[in-house]
Amino acid sequence: MTRRLRTAIVVLAALVLAAGGPARAVEDPPPFGFVGAEVQPVALAEAQALGMEAPRGVFVRDLVPWGPAYRAGLRRGDVLLDYAGVSITGLQHLVSLVQGSRPEDAVPIARRRLGQEQSLSLTLIDYPPGWSVRTEATAVLPRLGLTLAALTPRMRERAGIRWGSTGLLVTEVEPESPAAVLGLEAGELVVAADRERLIDPAAAEFALAEADVLLVEGRRGFRLVVLDAGAEPLPPPVMAAGVSWQAVPGLGLVVLDVAHRTPGAAAGLAAGDLVTAIEGADGLPDADTALALAITPARLSVEGLDDAAPRMVALSPQPSLNLAEAVALIEPLGAAVASLTPPMRDSFTLRPSTRGVVVTSAVPGGRAAEAGLRPGLVIVAVNQRFVERPGDVSEELSAAMAQSAAEAVLLIEGAQGFRIVGLPLKDKAPVAPTPNLLQWQGEPAE
Repeated sequence: MTRRLRTAIVVLAALVLAAGGPARAVEDPPPFGFVGAEVQPVALAEAQALGMEAPRGVFVRDLVPWGPAYRAGLRRGDVLLDYAGVSITGLQHLVSLVQGSRPEDAVPIARRRLGQEQSLSLTLIDYPPGWSVRTEATAVLPRLGLTLAALTPRMRERAGIRWGSTGLLVTEVEPESPAAVLGLEAGELVVAADRERLIDPAAAEFALAEADVLLVEGRRGFRLVVLDAGAEPLPPPVMAAGVSWQAVPGLGLVVLDVAHRTPGAAAGLAAGDLVTAIEGADGLPDADTALALAITPARLSVEGLDDAAPRMVALSPQPSLNLAEAVALIEPLGAAVASLTPPMRDSFTLRPSTRGVVVTSAVPGGRAAEAGLRPGLVIVAVNQRFVERPGDVSEELSAAMAQSAAEAVLLIEGAQGFRIVGLPLKDKAPVAPTPNLLQWQGEPAE
């Protein structure tokens, strides 16, 4: 961004604020601890598909990899049975249990996975920035042709923003404006300006005026947007150790996205983290350094968006999967699926962190269509077993049908996040309506 444009935006922002300005977005974090998990109810047929006689607990459908629940060992698709030593009878019961806990409490929990029950312990933390915005606020930046809004629960629901995402919501981009030229689109989130997390639209006016780079989350995941149109383009991101890395000359490696069940998730890395040094290596890390992380263990010096000081992170290597390009029709599913090869990811606009198999077509009136599956959705797990290839799906469904199960439990990822659905395995079996989801971080249901 040129200095003249920055100055103009600062002056404009000052005039807007002097005239009264937009309302400020105010965070109102609750006094109880942050768990970092999204849950949904367990239906009878889903419970029976997992070997339970009756529904117990709640499904864990998503987690943040840096949060207490993931660090304790919970994974997507688990059934959370107990919290603080008490058996969970439903969503509202869980909320009341969480509201009785505080940050830094060590809470015993129990989960069920693959027929086994296991006791775990999680340590609660304070609510992270951006997770408890309650006040509606909007900022209009005429010079950029951009309108930003605070991400309140109402705005999140209206815009279809996935659970776990934070930032300022882009509500309008004027055609042919500087924001449009930069590739910003309505419905995306501006997460940070340089190293400053964005929560309040009023404060963002000045932050955007001074920033060189924006961290933006859209349908394809996270990306960096360079505000100076005359600057050299950034090199393509690199995927290694389950992390999408963006090399930024003169800065280091920025974490764009982190896949679950990978070394990057185990290390607690999050979007926006900046790697400024690698132990034993000279100079700033670059794209070649990122590629080496796929095969070489390393200790990284990491600066988070909310960290007061750098932290050291140990990262293990993880070789890439060799996935075939073929599309396979899975008859018990009533749909064709494919492994997530780069062409498939591009074809269906999938995030680099997404794992599983993508639905490429669904037979009209078939089981997949009945369960709400459509092309572009990704099957992450079947009956709590994670899948990577079409054959994995076929094997798990065949095993369920051999046991005369009425349903199989599918963990699905779409553009708006994760959900768990019951797939009918018997012809003309009715599909139970999905109960209302409580997007849970320990908050009461509305």
